[in-house]
Amino acid sequence: MAEPSDELKAAAAEVGLNKLEGRHWDELQAALDMKVKHTSGMPDDLTIWDEPAHVYRAGDEA
Repeated sequence: MAEPSDELKAAAAEVGLNKLEGRHWDELQAALDMKVKHTSGMPDDLTIWDEPAHVYRAGDEA
């Protein structure tokens, strides 16, 4: 990546990534792109309490 965009720099600063260099900017951009891909179908109004609780129970033999 030649020069990271201001938007990418702002996203890095939000999470305390203040010393990124070189390929790290590319890696951050790839991670943010994947985040968008994986969350694009989710409702915008979810809270932490809306996380699905997956419960696994051991069988009688356990």
